[in-house]
Amino acid sequence: MRTTEITTTQNVTIRYELASLRERATAWGIDIGVLMVGILLLAVGVAYLLNISLANATVRNLFVTGISLIFVFYTLVLESNWNGQTVGKRVLGLK
Repeated sequence: MRTTEITTTQNVTIRYELASLRERATAWGIDIGVLMVGILLLAVGVAYLLNISLANATVRNLFVTGISLIFVFYTLVLESNWNGQTVGKRVLGLK
């Protein structure tokens, strides 16, 4: 497996292995699966709890906007808070 080295400003060398394309694609697939299932459950649960009909165009647009925001910020939020990992990367031990 390929490795890379980084030398810090304190002259400490950090060496780690690079992830393969297959590992990264698998992590991405897990993330997409988590997103799809999570968003579907969230949208259906909120609509059920609030007794909201998605036939209303305004409500539907709000749901689409919320879902889009989750897609946009999923990676940013998780990688910021989980030390460079998303759910898929954490499952496979990648960063």
